[in-house]
Amino acid sequence: MSDELGARVTYTPEDFVRSVRYIQSRQGLLNRPFSIAVFVIICILLFFYIFNPAQFAQSFSQPKNFLVFVFAFLIVGVWWFLKQNTFFLKRKFEKQIKSSPALSEPQFILFDEEGIYGTSQFGSGQTKWQAMIEAAETEDDFFFFTSKNFAQFVPKRFFKEEQADQIRELVKRHIGEKARF
Repeated sequence: MSDELGARVTYTPEDFVRSVRYIQSRQGLLNRPFSIAVFVIICILLFFYIFNPAQFAQSFSQPKNFLVFVFAFLIVGVWWFLKQNTFFLKRKFEKQIKSSPALSEPQFILFDEEGIYGTSQFGSGQTKWQAMIEAAETEDDFFFFTSKNFAQFVPKRFFKEEQADQIRELVKRHIGEKARF
């Protein structure tokens, strides 16, 4: 294995959307305040329906109460749609990439014995292995977490399978059990 593994990487809006979705999926439902509120409202409604279905039905037979229920249901539906739909998130990243030369330019990402080094015409930076609390791999990307909700990610499509295997070995050698490959 060589001591250095590198690739020229150009991130796309789809890459950023995928990374945000993955990191959010690791946070769980209870780490999102709006999700907790929706969950509590649903639990309260179920509680009243189960323990007093006649009163529950009677309260929603009044137009004012029914409209509150419909409004709450629409809010939950719109929230769910926006969370599931990547169109808006992708559009946001497209605008960011267009407005920032640093995001639109290719970077050279290098994995070596010290850590991960990224460089472009606008600057450079290094993340040492000691700073990483976890590394994970998805079908499309490698993620290198420096905190629970923040990760540097590198799309795997820029590496041959042999290089990806070498990256896995290098990461496991340096962070051990924290590498979830």
